[in-house]
Amino acid sequence: MRTSPLLLLICLFFFQCSSNKRTLTDLDKIGLKGNVKYLKFTSQSTEGSGGLSNTQNEGEGIKIDNEFFFNEYGMISEQRQYSSSKLSQIFVYKYDHRNLLISKDYFNASNELVMKSKFENTLDSNGQIIEQAEFRAIENSLTDSTEIVYQKTPYEIMKFSYNQSGELSKMTYIQSVFGADFPKNVIEYKNGLMDKQFITDSNENVVSSNDVKYMEFDKMGNCIKIKTIGNSPTEEFTNAEIKYYK
Repeated sequence: MRTSPLLLLICLFFFQCSSNKRTLTDLDKIGLKGNVKYLKFTSQSTEGSGGLSNTQNEGEGIKIDNEFFFNEYGMISEQRQYSSSKLSQIFVYKYDHRNLLISKDYFNASNELVMKSKFENTLDSNGQIIEQAEFRAIENSLTDSTEIVYQKTPYEIMKFSYNQSGELSKMTYIQSVFGADFPKNVIEYKNGLMDKQFITDSNENVVSSNDVKYMEFDKMGNCIKIKTIGNSPTEEFTNAEIKYYK
């Protein structure tokens, strides 16, 4: 089963920006309200008519894609990724006193450290983040107990655009390690929620796109069922399980 573009890009929302002296959190970026403690996504692809896709049998196609654990400041402290319902990776995030992401540790399913990254954040004159670059460690230095050396070229870059009200309007994800010709992932926002996701080539031509529809909400007003519609007749439904701090 294909990986949802929506869920893939949700896994990339580990940044901070501020507007009108209010810090925007990872909860804001995902579109969640309240004191969220835990978020889990499960997804299933169906044909446009609502039936299972041709490659699925009854009960197949459902899996846990990602689990997120939030700290009390609304930032993601840990993320767990699953492949075919089996734990595959764990990510641990650390922030500075401004809630700006500064590091990310990668662990395998056995909880062994396999990679480290540091982040550089660029802010505009209003204190809003406009670019975030991830620099991965040189693998040989991970075994050095005295100093970890990082690549000079960023592995990934995320760029952010805002509307006149200072609200996030577009996020662009660039896997810069593969060069300028590698496709870019773009998310557009409407009323504070993800509205469209598309991929562009090096000439900014759209090569694929997805619309995001919000279908069901819990008592806190958070969406617990999302429908992603792409260019193919297959539709993807993403269900969310949300737990709150008491």
